[in-house]
Amino acid sequence: MVRSVDIDSIREELLSHLPLTRRWRVRDTTLDWDFSLLQKHLLPISPSNLNQDHIPDEWRQVLLFGICNHSTGGGAVPFYGISATTGEIFALDLERDYGSELNFINSSAQNFINTYLVFDQSLHDFPQSTGGLTDRARATDPDCFDRSEWKSLAEYAEYPTDRA
Repeated sequence: MVRSVDIDSIREELLSHLPLTRRWRVRDTTLDWDFSLLQKHLLPISPSNLNQDHIPDEWRQVLLFGICNHSTGGGAVPFYGISATTGEIFALDLERDYGSELNFINSSAQNFINTYLVFDQSLHDFPQSTGGLTDRARATDPDCFDRSEWKSLAEYAEYPTDRA
């Protein structure tokens, strides 16, 4: 069953709760978020806006609203978008060398906002304590967190690299 998704209302909701730009620090990695796409009408992914000759059909229903530059250009640069048919949030990482390029993030825009803000409290500017980050983030979208990309970021931020 396909539900009706009001993209303009969702865009306004995201724009009113997310910063236009933000830098997070996770150990020795920076994550530079840019949500300035929210200032315009959201458009579906197309081959031309990704510099691709062809894109899979499943990508065409995703409307881009943000990007996150990992390690100031030295790492991944996934796009973030919302499914026009389900309202779910996905990340599209064209350089990903394992699994799918299109990855589930949250079950809704509101859950994306809530999850993002939990991470932002711990990782913005000069990171505060990351203790309990995984549990706090899981509480924002409990039915979906364990299959989302947020889980690996939370665990990376929360647990030391020498953890056995």
